[in-house]
Amino acid sequence: MKTLTLATLIICSVAEVFACSCMNPPTYCETVQSGPADLLILGYKFEDNYHGMGIKVVQVLDGIENRDTLTVWGDMGMLCRWYCGAFGIGDTLVFALHHCDTLGNMLGGSNLEKLEDYHISICGVYWLDYENGQVTGAIDNGVTSLGLNEFQQLNA
Repeated sequence: MKTLTLATLIICSVAEVFACSCMNPPTYCETVQSGPADLLILGYKFEDNYHGMGIKVVQVLDGIENRDTLTVWGDMGMLCRWYCGAFGIGDTLVFALHHCDTLGNMLGGSNLEKLEDYHISICGVYWLDYENGQVTGAIDNGVTSLGLNEFQQLNA
C-alpha cells in the first residue's frame, strides 16, 4: 500500500511540474510584446511529422531563416505547445515561432526534435490565418484583419 501511495504522489508531482501554466494574451500584439518570437513567417503546412509538422516558408516576415522548409514541433500531451494536428495540410498561416527547446525528446523518449527546429507555443496567439493577401485573427484589440504589408508594418 505504501508503494502504491508513493508512486501516486510521484506521478502527480511530475504531472504538476510539466503542467502548462502560462498567461494567454488574447491578441498577437500582446503576445509578442510579452514574449517575442524568434521567427515570424508566412508559410503552409505540407506534412505531418509525429507531434510536429513540415512548414514550407513562403516569406520570412521577421527574423533570419534561409531554409525554405522547417520542422515545427507541437504538443504530444505534456508540453505547452499547440497540437500540430489542429493545422490542416495546405493551411497557409502566419506563424510566430520559437527555437526548439527539445523538451519533446526528454518527455517523449525520442530524439526527433533538433535545436535547428522550431516549436509553436500555446501561451498566447502565435499563429494567424492568411488568405487572399489578408492576415486574419486576433491581431490586436479591435483589429481582426490586415493586409500582409500592413501586418508587417504593425509587427515592426
